[in-house]
Order: sequence, then structure tokens, then C-alpha cells
Amino acid sequence: YQRDWSSDVCSSDLTNNWASHPDLRSEINGYNLACHFINKKRVFKLLNHNNYDLVISLRIDVAFVDKFNFNHKIEENTLYIPIQINNQGIECRLFFGNFEAINDTIAYGDIQSMEKYMNIFDNCQEFIDKKISTPHPECLTTANIVKHNLNVIRFHLRHDFNKNAK
Repeated sequence: YQRDWSSDVCSSDLTNNWASHPDLRSEINGYNLACHFINKKRVFKLLNHNNYDLVISLRIDVAFVDKFNFNHKIEENTLYIPIQINNQGIECRLFFGNFEAINDTIAYGDIQSMEKYMNIFDNCQEFIDKKISTPHPECLTTANIVKHNLNVIRFHLRHDFNKNAK
């Protein structure tokens, strides 16, 4: 599938296929899911492969309770992704085969690692067609990380979602 990146509209046969996929869980909007991953790719493309020490990806509606701590060396081929904590302070864990499914809310790493992470859209249809994953954000994110053999370091970063963000 070749995407017309000049368009601001996330519409294609692919997004429509995701929206009507038989394995799509009722709480997941397939169209929004596809647009989310397309926009990750768009944002990364804006970096123009400049030499950044660190790239952060996060959803626009994230509200932080804790501050980020970057007082450590950023390892190559590694993503730093917080452990998902629910509103009661309990760790939420979802498993994808033998792997813990990884949320797509916040991630950071060096530019090479983040390029693999943020270009997930390029692999999603393959994951769905080959039944590696269903159209679910955490499962697709995990499948992409496994495909690229990226290391993941989990850390605690309390955050919530601002439902009023636009």
C-alpha cells in the first residue's frame, strides 16, 4: 500500500478494512487506530533524520503526574516505555503470546530506535494479514517491536489522560 503523504485525510481501503475487521474489539475504533499510526509516521518524517540525541513519542492527551527522568545513558536499539498504571495505581499487564503487550502512549529512545517504532504503520497490514496481531494498538506495537528486535526498558512514570485534549 502506497500512502499519499500530501493528504491530511486518513482515508483509504486500509483504514476501512481495519474499521470493519472481524477481530476488532468493540472498544477500538479501527479508523482512529490507523490514523494514529499514520500520524506517528508523519511526525517522524518531519524530523528529516536530523541528529537528535533523543526522540519522544507520546499521545497528545497524556497528562503527567511524575516528571521524566533522563539521567541515564540512552542505549542503542532500545525503547524506554513506562509500565502502564491504571487510575488505582495498579500495573496493567496485557500479554501478546509470550510477550507482554506494550502500550503505545509514551516511548522514547535514540533516533534509529524511534524510527523503527514510529514507522509501525508500514508493518501493520502484514501483522494483521499473517495473523501475527489483531487490529489492537498494544498488540500491533508489540509485534512491531518484536519484528525489529528492539530492547525495551520499562520504568515507572505516573500519567493519565486528559479527556479534554484536542
